Amino acid sequence: MHCPALRTRASRRMRALLLAAALAGSASLAHAAGPGECTLAGADVETADWHAWNDLMPPKPDHLYATGQVIVANPGVEPLLRPHEPPGINPAILMLDLYLCQMPGVWPQVMTQKPVRYETEISESYMQVHVLGDNTDFAVIDAETTH
Repeated sequence: MHCPALRTRASRRMRALLLAAALAGSASLAHAAGPGECTLAGADVETADWHAWNDLMPPKPDHLYATGQVIVANPGVEPLLRPHEPPGINPAILMLDLYLCQMPGVWPQVMTQKPVRYETEISESYMQVHVLGDNTDFAVIDAETTH
């Protein structure tokens, strides 16, 4: 008997493993270009529905979450958010880079909307999150706070 929930969890786990392998295999995320590797998203990428919040609810530790939607060229592209280097001069603003990671394999060339999520433990709340790409700003998000 096949269980769709198990298949979904297994495929999520497989995507996570492939994404981790792609990241481990690239010397520099910003300059990776081959299959299974990540590139900084360009101005031609469409994004929407950005949200950010500081989760200060017990128990500790506190977390910051940032989520959005990205339109990618095929279902094998996984969007990824990583902290921007250098981090910026205002400690109340988190700057994130948006990467697109092409997973290995043959994928139909159909535009696909994919969720993207970043989370990190925090000691201080952020006021804003900026999502950046290759010479482009995708979003400036005012971070909400949950208590």
